[in-house]
Amino acid sequence: MVVWVAVYYYGGKWVAEQADGKLTDVGKEAADALVEAGVPYVDAVEAGLAEIGEDIGEAISELGGITLAVIKGSGIALVEGMSDTYDYVAGQVSPYRVEAVAVVWSMLIYGLTISTVLKRIKNA
Repeated sequence: MVVWVAVYYYGGKWVAEQADGKLTDVGKEAADALVEAGVPYVDAVEAGLAEIGEDIGEAISELGGITLAVIKGSGIALVEGMSDTYDYVAGQVSPYRVEAVAVVWSMLIYGLTISTVLKRIKNA
């Protein structure tokens, strides 16, 4: 016994779908008889749009997953890049650490002295 799931009119032909998904060409009379027996008539355009909608939904889901992976990968790459940059700079400055600290403090003291002198000249 064949169990029919739906009847379509597609591409100028009447088609009946079986429960296992197989499509069978049927004549107009056979299609009318199936519809009268209770097999639903499905508009082929509606069925096609439903399939297209499912495909679009799957594509959007895949795109969302890819986008999330790119964002996650970018964040990880950014953090690793900053860490590598710090390691590189620290490695370059390490032999000159004492001199580097002395230069930074000297520049700070020079900057404060210059700003103080200029401020006193302005207020005088």
